[in-house]
Amino acid sequence: MQRKLRRKRSLLRRTIRRWILLSGITTVCLLFTACGEQESKKAEEKTEAQEDADSEWTGLISPQDAHDMLEKKSSDEQEEPDTHKPLKKVYIGDTNVLCGVYIAEEGEYARGIGPKLSLYPNGEGDFHVHSASSYIASGGYEAAGGKLILTDEFSDEPQDIYTFEIADNKLIFLADESAEVWDYGPGTAADGMVFVYDEEQTEWYMAEDLD
Repeated sequence: MQRKLRRKRSLLRRTIRRWILLSGITTVCLLFTACGEQESKKAEEKTEAQEDADSEWTGLISPQDAHDMLEKKSSDEQEEPDTHKPLKKVYIGDTNVLCGVYIAEEGEYARGIGPKLSLYPNGEGDFHVHSASSYIASGGYEAAGGKLILTDEFSDEPQDIYTFEIADNKLIFLADESAEVWDYGPGTAADGMVFVYDEEQTEWYMAEDLD
């Protein structure tokens, strides 16, 4: 019972992270559209302000002093050295499949609303067939016989499974060997869909697990 509660909490944390990411993407798109004209106006105002500032400095400092000030400002604005620690690569069994987040290889909706398969280094994973679905299959997974099988431990007995063929470092969804997937429109996980490792989303969701 405690094990299931821990997994439910883990699933809740993962779901919250996903919604934060999706909400952020939507917000950025809306802001980008709404602020286009404002950015243009700000650019004009900045140019005018710079011209005014230049005129104010004329005659007050020497060209050499102005050059030195600009050099100092440029030096101060330099970014701190990149101390980003790369994710640890953890392979599943004796396969070329890495633990991490997998998304559809192709398609207009692959990165946005498309399906995601997350494989954690502790042997647990979850499968979200479409962002419109409120349910995420979650449980243990194993790789054997050229296939990766994730068992949904929160489904009724017999528990649902989702099967993927291992093709080198890619995973191919086998709908005929998996639980039924409801159709949520374009981007829904479908038979033969190829899933590939996505480092950016892996870092977002699993940085703590793979540090």
